[in-house]
Amino acid sequence: MAEFNNEKLRDVLRDYRQNPTQENVNRMGTTLQTASILIPSIWDKEPKVGPNGQMLFQENTQFQFAILQLKNEQKFIVAFTSYYDYKHWDTEKRFKPMVLPLTRFMKLIKNVPDDIKGIFIDPTDVKIPLDMNFLHQVEARETAQHTSMKKREFKANETLKIKEAEQAKELKQSMIRFAQNEPSIRAIYLKERLVEKEGTHWLIVVDMEQENPQMFQALGSFIHPYDENKEMEFMFASHPISQKIIENSKPVYSKNEMA
Repeated sequence: MAEFNNEKLRDVLRDYRQNPTQENVNRMGTTLQTASILIPSIWDKEPKVGPNGQMLFQENTQFQFAILQLKNEQKFIVAFTSYYDYKHWDTEKRFKPMVLPLTRFMKLIKNVPDDIKGIFIDPTDVKIPLDMNFLHQVEARETAQHTSMKKREFKANETLKIKEAEQAKELKQSMIRFAQNEPSIRAIYLKERLVEKEGTHWLIVVDMEQENPQMFQALGSFIHPYDENKEMEFMFASHPISQKIIENSKPVYSKNEMA
């Protein structure tokens, strides 16, 4: 617990604080979909500890959260991006630290009183209030992405019907913006795969230094607003089918070309 430090989320929140553009709003929402936060809490039943150290609470556990009231009298649940900041805030040790993915925490607070306006992150540092409407949008996008994106496991000798993604300008631009902030990505290729009785799916091939499946989730979340409601399929560049696609394709993004 003392090691908890979500530096990536804190940096994204700082960027938004300094420059609240729509791009940074989208980036913040994407990061929050997979981010964990620390919530000062009191609970009546001790949780079990899962195999990966996660806290597993019983369904009927009762919680009391730390509440911050602003000068305009709006109330927010307090949360932190690091144990260090929490420890220096709760000097009297009134609460216990609970670390959960934000989307899981949203399920715990679905019945909070209406006067709770949202979550206030890092009241001693970045000081970002997130209202409930925005948080519910993040939760909904996290749920939606499980139905709109898939990591496909094609056979090496499988024949795919694909065509060039000639339009999709905003989708391509969002891929470029994402890749520019992910140094491990070398290139991204975009095609449309023809699927019988379903029309077309986006087929996205990613070339990266160390193939990390979690990156698909982050990329899919980031580009989701521009996917034109088509299903997205992801493949790594090391797959034999991907190699054939790369041979005859120009990448949407190439680190070498951007350098």
